[in-house]
Amino acid sequence: MRGAESAPVPRASVPLISLAGRQLGRAMAHQDGSYTMDAPGAGSYVLIASPEGYRPQASTVVVDGRPVSYDILLSGTSGLVGTVTSADRREPIAGAMVVAADVRGDVLAAGLTDTDGIFSFAELVARPADPRGHGSGVESHDIELSHPGE
Repeated sequence: MRGAESAPVPRASVPLISLAGRQLGRAMAHQDGSYTMDAPGAGSYVLIASPEGYRPQASTVVVDGRPVSYDILLSGTSGLVGTVTSADRREPIAGAMVVAADVRGDVLAAGLTDTDGIFSFAELVARPADPRGHGSGVESHDIELSHPGE
């Protein structure tokens, strides 16, 4: 299992599901991201990986009785938190609209600051065209607002 820049994703649970939706097995990824699992026989199965900090990934795998190597590539999620304050007094601004957009300008999340001027977007899923969004983690950004003419 690989994440951003081909980095291994350890300790992720990977269930093996029949096409009818029944769980047939489960593996745990090793420190190097590898995993092994026995399939009940030849056929098509679904592998589902959803480690913390990554988007769930479902993949169909065809088994023909021989060992199959299948590397799951994961896309990350990230969060964003911060505080909106006034530039002149550095006081929190409650009810400010905060919009998170990707490099193309597509809106990923929007919300209002709380009474302490704090905003938080727990999960931002990067669009495939945004190469900066393949990692995981939470970034913090503070915003200062000034009145027009200052």
